[in-house]
Amino acid sequence: MLLQIGFIQKCSRALTILVCAAYLSGCSFFGGSSQNFTVSSDPMGATVRINGQQVGVTPLQYQVSRKGDLLGV
Repeated sequence: MLLQIGFIQKCSRALTILVCAAYLSGCSFFGGSSQNFTVSSDPMGATVRINGQQVGVTPLQYQVSRKGDLLGV
């Protein structure tokens, strides 16, 4: 009887860890590969660069890849 309770506890713990891991990985997996963002400044008109390339001036709404783009204002 004690052996069965220990086995059930281990299975329950493993299942909990598996569900948590699946939930956390799903957040990034289903989050998409791009991100929309808005850049504003005061005063308006600041140059916005991504990876060293000018993409516009503030206020700006832009979509970037979630893989390593660098933003400079």
